Amino acid sequence: PRCDTDLQCSELVRTSWIIIETKHSERSTAVDASLLKEIIKNEFKERYSLNPEYITDVVYEKSYITIELKQNVSQKSAKSVDISDVAYYFEKDVKGDSLIQSGTLQINISEEPLKFDQALIYYVDEKPPEFSMKHLTAGVIAVIVVVVLVIVAGIIVLVITRRRRGKYEKAEAKEMNEMQRELNS
Repeated sequence: PRCDTDLQCSELVRTSWIIIETKHSERSTAVDASLLKEIIKNEFKERYSLNPEYITDVVYEKSYITIELKQNVSQKSAKSVDISDVAYYFEKDVKGDSLIQSGTLQINISEEPLKFDQALIYYVDEKPPEFSMKHLTAGVIAVIVVVVLVIVAGIIVLVITRRRRGKYEKAEAKEMNEMQRELNS
């Protein structure tokens, strides 16, 4: 991986909203959505020490589960677990690479385990990222140079082909005049 040495952060920004999209494997029994929400809140509290008030929504659609975590600066105390840490540990658990020594993530619904196949995590910061043109300047200049060169090359080709076409037309006209003079004489 390449490390960008020009990358600078003017300030640290907290993640205030996390969306976890996960999918569970096939089950023999259906999942009760309202029960799932309570079980996930309890499991996140027990496993990751996350206060359930930070889990704002759990949406279940067939085998897809969307978990929303929200935590503002004013809500978080020194003792509160950060939602970014919870998302990180949850992703590790889903991948089977758990960092928690107390065992694996186990969620049971209707006495059947709910096993997660994958997890996508979206992090939304309190302040949107700021982009500057400084990093894009070299690329933009290169594109402009290439476009100008293509235009210049096109004009040169057009001028050359017109000159050649003009010479042939003049030569043919002179030959036609000479042929007509010979026929008239």
